[in-house]
Amino acid sequence: MPATCPNGHKLQPGRVLVGWSPCTCEAAWAAHKGHRTTQCRDCQDEGWTTVRYAPEHIGGGHPNR
Repeated sequence: MPATCPNGHKLQPGRVLVGWSPCTCEAAWAAHKGHRTTQCRDCQDEGWTTVRYAPEHIGGGHPNR
């Protein structure tokens, strides 16, 4: 998991939401057919939605796009 979000907030217990998102992109398909997601709660408190996907999402196939 990254140490900070793209806006520089520390991703620490209680301030990050960790999840999983199914996907059919090539990178996700190779890694158990999905992405581990991290969402910064500090960004959410400031009105931003900041979600990272691991492995990085490539191309189509994501259900939310």
